[in-house]
Amino acid sequence: MATNGNDEYFPEPSEDSWEADSAKDYLKSISNMDERREKLCQGYVEQRWATDNDFITLMNCESLFPSDEDKRYFVKFALTEFPCSIDFNLRILKKINESNFNIHDFRFKDGKSAVHYLAEMDALPIIPLARTLMLPFMELFLESAEQNYQDEHGYTYLHGACMSDNVTALNRLLGQGVDVDLDTYTCSPLHIAAQYRNEDVVEILLRHRADPNQPDRERSTPLHALARLRICDCHTGLEVCDYKRPVDKLVNMLVEHGAELEARNSHGDTPLQLAVSRFDRELVASLLAHGASIRNLNDDRMFSWNFSSLELRCYPYTLQIIETIRLLQSAGYQMDFRARLRMIKLWMRVRGNDADYILADLDDFSYFSLRDHLSITRTFGFYIHQDTNDFWCQKFEQLTHVNDPLYLNLVINDGFTQEDAAKMNAIMATENISLYQLCQMNYSEGYSILKNIQNWRIPPMDQISHTIMNIRVKRHIANILIRPHLELIVSDLFMTDHCQLSLPYPVCRKITQYMSYEDLLRLCEQTNEDN
Repeated sequence: MATNGNDEYFPEPSEDSWEADSAKDYLKSISNMDERREKLCQGYVEQRWATDNDFITLMNCESLFPSDEDKRYFVKFALTEFPCSIDFNLRILKKINESNFNIHDFRFKDGKSAVHYLAEMDALPIIPLARTLMLPFMELFLESAEQNYQDEHGYTYLHGACMSDNVTALNRLLGQGVDVDLDTYTCSPLHIAAQYRNEDVVEILLRHRADPNQPDRERSTPLHALARLRICDCHTGLEVCDYKRPVDKLVNMLVEHGAELEARNSHGDTPLQLAVSRFDRELVASLLAHGASIRNLNDDRMFSWNFSSLELRCYPYTLQIIETIRLLQSAGYQMDFRARLRMIKLWMRVRGNDADYILADLDDFSYFSLRDHLSITRTFGFYIHQDTNDFWCQKFEQLTHVNDPLYLNLVINDGFTQEDAAKMNAIMATENISLYQLCQMNYSEGYSILKNIQNWRIPPMDQISHTIMNIRVKRHIANILIRPHLELIVSDLFMTDHCQLSLPYPVCRKITQYMSYEDLLRLCEQTNEDN
């Protein structure tokens, strides 16, 4: 309840007693403007007394909210809070822009513009829906701007257009004479376009004579930028996935316009070195095809990259490491004992513990990840160690806070259908074995199927749209394909003074072929790479 200067009491409106005049009186009786703005937004977010139209009407009331500070507050509310719908938040921004307040002059406390904030929001790994939420707002700002606005960090609308793939805004800004090699920000517009693999934008920038070798603050070039992490390139807004946009055309365009394949950044990395360190097989293949040299590769840099918890959960790096190394070896790259051991050590760190790798630092997503993994195991019979399955079931019960086993069973089995099973069974891993069957086998059984097939790669899984299924299959295949690498490194280990077996190498190779998967991993884990 609030009072005005005449000590009249105005109770906060409720859904049952809502009237526009009473809401206006209630808000006007709150003398503190911060509290007044907060009460209006709270009334809407909680859906207690302010509908969409009511909120817009009250927000636009000059007697209630007359200052630019009020407008800035509501701009921030529209950009950071999504209580009902994207359309409603866009209406707030459009209404404010129609007033005497220029939304392009809005800045957050850290000096970032709305466009800069939206661009960084797209990169947030904890929000799978980020791009779905961000793009309509980015379009509103870019399409309504009459100039290339720049914030306190040097981020401009040209950078935003390159990031969001907005060709219309890009052409308009370049047509106004904006410098294509703008260097106000930490990296150039071409860097950003390359990082997000926006082919049309890269083509337009190069046509306007953008410098393909312009360094950023770390001396990286646009070719380096192609290897930078993007959380997801499919932008379905459903889940984070490992899909990446095609890269070969981008590499070709940059090289044709003079991009230096062997340029080094401040860390000494060439574009190929950075691509290998990120284990981006497609980018590595494209750079090699365009003439990048493997002589400049550094093993220490290659196998020392630190991946985030989200990356390890959402990307099949175990498979990407194997496929990238295989590709390099086909190009003539050779690893000595130490380099091979470091590769195995990295692979084991990336693989983690099958029991808990999906839980690390991701409590908000753990329930859904566990549900889907348990559904895959029960519906498809995919192989997983029994201890791992038991651990997942235990954690899932804790997260649901439900002790009824029947309820748990219903929730788990609701995840996948027989249609999904049919799709999986239609993907052939070999002439006689489907990918479905291969994923039901343990790792040794799977290797017995694939070991005699040269350069085997996992078949395309385009029809399998479920992200968890995609990652689960690739991790399983990686656990199969690592076997020959384990046998080779352990055979070499047996030949060192460390083991003192004093056996011929062919005998050591034969011994490793009969060792269990767990024993091979254990020996690699116990071997100190420094010694």
